[in-house]
Amino acid sequence: MRHISLGAFLVTASLLLVTGCSPSAPAPSGTPNGGAAPVAPATGKADTGKMTDDIFVELSAQEMYHDGIDPEAWGASGGGRDRLYARYGVTAEQASAFAESIGKNGGYDRAIQLMDRVDKRLKELQAGK
Repeated sequence: MRHISLGAFLVTASLLLVTGCSPSAPAPSGTPNGGAAPVAPATGKADTGKMTDDIFVELSAQEMYHDGIDPEAWGASGGGRDRLYARYGVTAEQASAFAESIGKNGGYDRAIQLMDRVDKRLKELQAGK
């Protein structure tokens, strides 16, 4: 049996919720468009913008790290979360659409690989790197 850290488990569980294992889960309050990602009319494909696996790993690890330190400052409008997304040139909606695509385009194995990377990066942040 494979063991993963609590951080990786939490992110994986979040991913599974986002990717459809719990379609009745409500969108987070205050999310534009009810948390739904914009859909490009021509293709029907959700807009993931500049999101890549590397950006996803960094955003996820930073989210977990900073949300655990000062969630109010991190999530405030114009706060750390907004600045982090702007630094990578992506929106929360694009990150959400990318997270959804992980389950659809790579399945559980890809999600576990990414969560292992998120967990490693989170440990680096906690160590001050």
